[in-house]
Amino acid sequence: MGISLHTLHDSLLQYFNILKNSLVELINRDYADFVNLSTNLVGLDKIIKNLEDPLIDVRERVSAALSEVREAKREFEFNLEERKKLRNKKELINSLITVATCTSRLERWLAPATLSGEDFNLPFESGLSENGSPEEQQIDRVAQEYTKLQHFVKKCVNHPFVEELKPRIQQITTSLQDQLEGRLRNGLDLCHEAQASGQLHSAASKKASAILRQVLSTYLSIDKLSSAVALYRSHCLHSQLSKIFSPCPELSSTGVGIDAAATTLQRMFKEAITLLDGELSLFQTLVFKRLHKSYEPLSEFDVIVHAFFPEIVDILFNQLPDIFSAGNPDRFHKLYKIGFEFLDLVEARADSTKQVLKLRKHSSYSSFLNKWSLSVYFQLRYQKCNEAISECTKDIFKEAEVCPHISYTLALTATLTQQIQWCWSDDVYLDALRHRFWKLSLQLVNAYAYLIEKKAVHQAPTNPEKNGISSIIKPLLLAFFDGSLFLNWIEEGGLVNLVLPTMQNQDTDPLPEWLTQCIEDSAERIRKSLTAVKASIFRAFEENVQALTKSVQELPRYYRRTNREWPSTPSAFMPRITRQLTDLAHILQDDILTKPQAEALPALRAHVAELFGQMVLQTTNMYFTQTSELVESVRKVEDSLRRLRVARAVGGAQQAGGVGKTDDDKIRHQVYLDTQEYIAQLKTLPLLSEAALKSNLDYFAISENPETNPMAVS
Repeated sequence: MGISLHTLHDSLLQYFNILKNSLVELINRDYADFVNLSTNLVGLDKIIKNLEDPLIDVRERVSAALSEVREAKREFEFNLEERKKLRNKKELINSLITVATCTSRLERWLAPATLSGEDFNLPFESGLSENGSPEEQQIDRVAQEYTKLQHFVKKCVNHPFVEELKPRIQQITTSLQDQLEGRLRNGLDLCHEAQASGQLHSAASKKASAILRQVLSTYLSIDKLSSAVALYRSHCLHSQLSKIFSPCPELSSTGVGIDAAATTLQRMFKEAITLLDGELSLFQTLVFKRLHKSYEPLSEFDVIVHAFFPEIVDILFNQLPDIFSAGNPDRFHKLYKIGFEFLDLVEARADSTKQVLKLRKHSSYSSFLNKWSLSVYFQLRYQKCNEAISECTKDIFKEAEVCPHISYTLALTATLTQQIQWCWSDDVYLDALRHRFWKLSLQLVNAYAYLIEKKAVHQAPTNPEKNGISSIIKPLLLAFFDGSLFLNWIEEGGLVNLVLPTMQNQDTDPLPEWLTQCIEDSAERIRKSLTAVKASIFRAFEENVQALTKSVQELPRYYRRTNREWPSTPSAFMPRITRQLTDLAHILQDDILTKPQAEALPALRAHVAELFGQMVLQTTNMYFTQTSELVESVRKVEDSLRRLRVARAVGGAQQAGGVGKTDDDKIRHQVYLDTQEYIAQLKTLPLLSEAALKSNLDYFAISENPETNPMAVS
């Protein structure tokens, strides 16, 4: 059923009227709200105007107040700046006045008419005091005045008035330094005279001590202690040290006597140490009068760091420069060691660790260390070592000379070990080159591993027909034996024992990781090389023995259709096969295992015996393979002939009687005789153990009865 159009029209019209009434109601409501709002806004402009005028008035008054404050602030800041300028000008004027006053006063005090021959006759107001003599007070007053002058000159720097006074100030400085230098020389001379006379507690020595202390204090107060040190070096040390380290033929570059040069330099350093001891004793007794652990200002005058050692370095550089030359390595090594022994003696005379560190940081100390031609020295040592190794590489298999202290069979191994030990010997090694000698040692070990792995195989003879199997195997066995000894030397701590004594902590336990890692890497490199040499030994032995074992395949040609007699002796090629094993055993027993070092290492002997057993087993395997192939081939031929005979018998007349021993029987019997001979020779080999012999016999499953042997004629 549907809705009629009339009904739908009435419903929509009713809904439209409802919507229209709702819309009119909403419009009326909004209009009423708008009218109410307009009514409320009437008079608002007047209210706002009433509020705006006072606020504008307040803003104007605040702005005026701020302007007045800013103006007052600017005026106040200006006044402060003016006062600051006035104060600075006043201070500058006072400083200039002080500079002028100090300059005039110092000129008057330092004028020749005011000074006597040695002392300053300066006026002072307080007379004698309990703190010192008039001379000391006069010096103090001059020092204080000069320090004051320097202080105010720095404050008035670049001022025209000060620039005008600079010549006068320079003259004052020169005059003061001259007077202080004269007094310092006088004090040093008096102290040395008192020390030479042995009267360290006399009135004269006390006066000399007071003079020296006072003048050093003056230098310290005017910050001119470096000038006092320079004067002390030139007045007291230079002449004596120049005389001690005077040029001589023994220490020149043309001098040939190493011992004479070492003795001469040692004597010079000994005399210098004696001089240093005297100077230190003088200053400790007469100048540095400090109590235990108390501070002594005059200790800033460091005799060792600032005077003695720099003066010696300068004199050595100027008068004995050839001692630092590395042209003669042996001479250089001795002089270098003597120089550092002297350095240790100087450091031992320092009062504290702080003074030692101060000495080591001084420029003269680093100059002394850098002057030695260590790079040239090491290069010469490296070149000598390289020449020795290069000579041995021309013939890897050259045997070493028979000497009690040489435990290797090859000259290469003996020379290389000697070179490593030589690098760390007392006549070659230097602490400053420890890292370079360690690197060289590792390079030598790696070079040895390379030589026995690569060049040894290439240089080995390869013609057994001309030289015999021993000429091929023996050099490789000697290389393997020497390499094993060298590896054992490294693993047992031979190389470590060379390095540890050069380290500061010789009781290092455990060893440093870097050292352990280097040793392990070097040992592993040699192990790989020995494995390669061992493989070369097996390969060379196999190539030569295999050519002989293939002779077994010639037996059919020898017996078939030749009407030869029944075999009763081993084949002619069998002695050649067994001779390879016998020669190998003699090489190992006579040329290797009889060495003292092999007897001292049971593990190495066992390793050599095991190597021999493996080579014998390799030979047995090749021989057994050839004989097995031959017997199998003979069996197949025999079966073919048997089938052929059967076929002929079926197709024709029956053959009469049986046949005798055939050619195949002769071949099998010959194989049996050869095998018996081979086994007999195995049992006579001196180095073959029972276990190794059993392993070889297991190949044949042998019985002494030929009737039960599958290779014999049944």
